[in-house]
Parts: sequence; structure tokens; C-alpha cells
Amino acid sequence: MLDLPLTASILIVLFILYKLRNGLSIKYIYLLFLSLAITQSIKWYACIYLAIPIFFTILQLLKKKEFQKGKNYRLHLLFGIIIFTILTVPWYLANFETLIHQGSFAWIGESITRPDFLSLDALFFHLKLIIMFQTNFFGFLLFVVSIILIIKNNVPNKLELLLILIFNYLFFTFIPNRNIRYLIPLMPFFAMVMGYGISRGLESKKTIAIFSSVFIIIYYFFSYFILSFGIPVRPIYKYTYYFPLIKWVDLYYLADYPVKTIYDPAVWPQNEIIKDIKKDNLNQEAVMIFTCVDRYYLNTDNLRLFSKLKGINNFFFSSYNFEILNIKNENEIRGYVKKNNFSYALIPLKNVVGEDKNYIAYKPLKLFQEYFLSGQAENFKFVKEYPLPKSQFLINDSDKLLLFKRQ
Repeated sequence: MLDLPLTASILIVLFILYKLRNGLSIKYIYLLFLSLAITQSIKWYACIYLAIPIFFTILQLLKKKEFQKGKNYRLHLLFGIIIFTILTVPWYLANFETLIHQGSFAWIGESITRPDFLSLDALFFHLKLIIMFQTNFFGFLLFVVSIILIIKNNVPNKLELLLILIFNYLFFTFIPNRNIRYLIPLMPFFAMVMGYGISRGLESKKTIAIFSSVFIIIYYFFSYFILSFGIPVRPIYKYTYYFPLIKWVDLYYLADYPVKTIYDPAVWPQNEIIKDIKKDNLNQEAVMIFTCVDRYYLNTDNLRLFSKLKGINNFFFSSYNFEILNIKNENEIRGYVKKNNFSYALIPLKNVVGEDKNYIAYKPLKLFQEYFLSGQAENFKFVKEYPLPKSQFLINDSDKLLLFKRQ
């Protein structure tokens, strides 16, 4: 997941922009373009987050007398642009076709149902995800109060900060793939706003402001240890309330569902599965395996990783491409299985994708599951069953994974 490195790189760029605003320096000019090249190489949408800070930096630099009179600075900026181009453009050109192919898939997103493009549901969809998975409810209340304080008071770079928040939120709201990870780089800007509110609260002489600030700090502190380590209590507590526009939202979230961050001591059967298939195919050049399960702890990617770690290079696991996502009936399933020459199929007894029935892979994987479990896959025989442990405290999602072998 490159969104966290991207966020860190954006923060580095912001720091260098801040240094340049306070005083022109040849060192920071080259550091800027080097860091920009690294950031843009991590994710294509880095430029979206940096567009407004760079724009405001250019405006400030143009007002500086040392920049207006110093031709050397403009020359170094030109060299910096050339360095940036050399470091980034070749990679994008070499991977252009892959970017278009993967990008078109990612552009659609992982959700079956999406709010209408210009509906209120679409506008508030990311807001709900931010409250549930990033700031939490109490943190969002702090964010709202902090925004009001920033608007009312003379805060440096106020317009720039507000434009960054509004522009990026709207940009990623109006693309089909409304995934919360696209907004992770926006969280440092949320933190800046919330930090301002906390500082004002702690400096206030009002008891309720001081109490609220201290409460939020303590809540964040304890929630981190509860969600990450189960200290001092296990993450099994949450309370959800229905709000207009954003609908169901967790008022407090100290649980491991739907996102589990605490260490899972349960043993999952990847090693056993790979060992059994390998024992049956010692001399076969290529073993095609259809994976009809996309769970957090058991999926195509980690099965592929487990096999690579064991030095097995002839196992090929199915992936969720456009072809499989467009399958709609038994004949198409039969044709897909025959075309890809699958030797094995891993079929869960209950849950193909855990609890998220809105996940784009759910419907096609469910069709494959029904195809195999109903006995329609006549040339495949059931050979072994693997228990899948419970992965959540609040929901019993334990299951069984069935291994089918082609006859």
C-alpha cells in the first residue's frame, strides 16, 4: 500500500516549500524537485495534492525581490524542472500501457453500488468514511469546531489550507472509485486543523474547552492501544447512530470490525494448502489454481506470496480481472475454467469475501462458489477441507475452505 509512503513524501515536499517561502536557497530548490520526482513516482495523484501548495509558493516567490532580480535562481529552477522530467517521465512512458490497463480497472473501483454522481449521497460518501475510519466521531467534531475557529480568526495561510481541503475532497468525490485510501494524504491537513483547535482549547480559560481538548487527546491515546494491541481491553466495543445525509456512523469505535488492526494469532491454512498441492504435483511444470475467496487473511495475493516464499515458482493463482468480473452464468464459468486450464479450485463453504457484499468481486465469486458446491463442475472432485478461523471479535466469520481437483 503506497498511500502511506505517498503521504510521508508529500509532507517532505511541504516542508521544503515552507523553507523556500521563508528564504530562497539553491539547496532547497534542488531538494524540492528531487522530492517532487520521488513523490510523483510513488502515485500518479501526488500532483493533485501538491498543486495548490506549489501554486501559492510560486505566488509568494514572484513577490520576492531576490527572485525578481536574481537570474541564478530562475536558472536553477529550470535545471530543477529538467531533473524532475528526467527522473519521472521515462518511467511513465515505459509503463504507459500498464498504467492505462491497471488504471482503468482501479478507476472503476471495488464497489458494486455507488451513489449517483451529483447526489447528496455521493457528496457525503467520503465524509462518512473519514469519520468512521480516519478521524472518528469525536475527532470530526473537533475538526468542525477548528474549521470555524480558523475561518473566524486571522490564521496564516488560511485560504490555502481551506482550498486544499475542499479541492481534494471534491476531486476524489467525483471519480468512480470512491476509496478512502485516496484521501489518506489529506489527513495531515486534517491534523493541522485539529491541532489548531486543540491548541486553542488548551489555551482557553473556559472549562468546557479545556475538558473537551483533554478528553479527545486521552480518547485517541487509549483507542490507539486498544485497536492496535488490545490494551487495556479487547477491541469489542462500538456504538452506531443514524444521522441524516451520512446515515450510519460509529459514535465510538473500539472494535476490530470492519477494520482489524490488532495482531491475529490464528493460524490460517496457506502453508498446508500449498504443501498438499505441491505433494501432488512434484513434476508438473505449471499448476493453475482458481481461488474463489478474497478474505483479508486468505486471498490470491497472500497465497501467491506463500508459494514464492517456499521457492515454488510453478503455481499460478487466478486474479480478479475484467474477464472474471463480467462472468454472469454457468456456461461462461465453464468456459473460463476450461480456457485457463485450472487443475485446482479453492472454494469457501460460506463467505467468498467476508461480510462486504458490496465488494465488486462478490457476485462473480459467488457464482463460482455455487457452481462448484452444487456439483455442476463435473470434472472436479472434492479432495480436502481446511478450517478457516474466526477473524473478528464481533462477528463469527469462521468458515471452511474446500479444495477441488480436476479429474
